[in-house]
Amino acid sequence: MNNKLGKTLRRFRHVSGLTQQEVADVLSVSRLTYIKWENDFGCPSFLHVYLLIQTYNITFDDFVRDMIR
Repeated sequence: MNNKLGKTLRRFRHVSGLTQQEVADVLSVSRLTYIKWENDFGCPSFLHVYLLIQTYNITFDDFVRDMIR
């Protein structure tokens, strides 16, 4: 698993000022599921990535670019 995904998820969540619970609620997943994604013990589906991008008001390019840095 690419450990940059978790860092990317965490960074955008912090920048947006949201808690893990708030993001989990937006995605309709449990907080534990979201925590696993931030800790690279799984990854969100494409639908969840789409919802994250909308929530953080970023582009898909921004999301991917952050992961490859």
